[in-house]
Amino acid sequence: MKKIIALSLLALVMTACATPVVHEIEKSASVQTVLAVENTYSRVLKHVGIVQTDQIKKYAFKTSGNLQVLNVEVSDKVAPGDLLASIDTTDIGFQMAAAKNQMDAAYAQYQKALTGASQEEVRAASLNVDKAKAVYDYRIKHYNDMISLHKGGVISSSTLEEAELGLSIAEKDYKQSLEMLSQAEQGAGSEDEQMALSQYMAAKNGYEAYKSLVEDTVIFSDIFGTVISIQYQEAEIVPQGYPVVVVASSKLVVETGVTLKDFSDITIETPVLVTINGVVYDGRIQSISPVPDQNQLTYKVSVMIDEDSRDIAIGSVAYVDFIVGESTGIWLDIANVLN
Repeated sequence: MKKIIALSLLALVMTACATPVVHEIEKSASVQTVLAVENTYSRVLKHVGIVQTDQIKKYAFKTSGNLQVLNVEVSDKVAPGDLLASIDTTDIGFQMAAAKNQMDAAYAQYQKALTGASQEEVRAASLNVDKAKAVYDYRIKHYNDMISLHKGGVISSSTLEEAELGLSIAEKDYKQSLEMLSQAEQGAGSEDEQMALSQYMAAKNGYEAYKSLVEDTVIFSDIFGTVISIQYQEAEIVPQGYPVVVVASSKLVVETGVTLKDFSDITIETPVLVTINGVVYDGRIQSISPVPDQNQLTYKVSVMIDEDSRDIAIGSVAYVDFIVGESTGIWLDIANVLN
């Protein structure tokens, strides 16, 4: 019995010696400190906008006509001075030529009124006076003869009246020829000069109007841009004033809306940074609407992109940063703030 107890005790001692001893190791956390320093940073109002073209220009003719030349296609790039389209000028050219002839004739009359009649015209007027004087002298003699015959009862009263009428007409013709000769020798009066000048100016205005129409039969671009629409094709009749070519300006703006709170902090002089597709551009506020949008209750702000924007697509999303001032304080990373 004692032998059995001794073996049991021996087995317990051996089992206890085989069990490993576990020691607890204390872990320490790594702590990094940062000095809190007062700094000054820009105060930025962040908004999102859409890229739009600065303007869409519609080119039209001032007169109707047959579209003769169409020099562009949709998506073509244009610059100031590039030919866009032209219409046939045949009919307008004839009208302009006729108007020029009228102007030249009116100018000749005006110059004649200023300088007076030529020597040939004076001589012709003098000959008319001589002819009228001869007729008048004859009518006087004839009338006196008719009076004597009437007193003698040879002719009737009606015949005497006819002679008197002939004398009256001859007298008026003679006086009129004298007046024409006097005007030819002295030149036209101020009223005649003014009338001739008025007629010349009216003819000149008519010619200038047709000349302007001829010049307007050719359309040139006056902006840098892209053709976005063509309304007519060659050989078609284009009505007066209807757009033929539509061009979108290459100058781009970003339109965004700001709240009433931000509206009070933004002015035309506020610096702007615009980020489009990860590229940052300098911006310039072009306009600020003083009236809010009725649907969104925000004030529209248009920001011009000053740098080269040819690679920016219209309709792109733009992130607009309005730098409205500076703030001074101690700034902490939000990840380090626990409570």
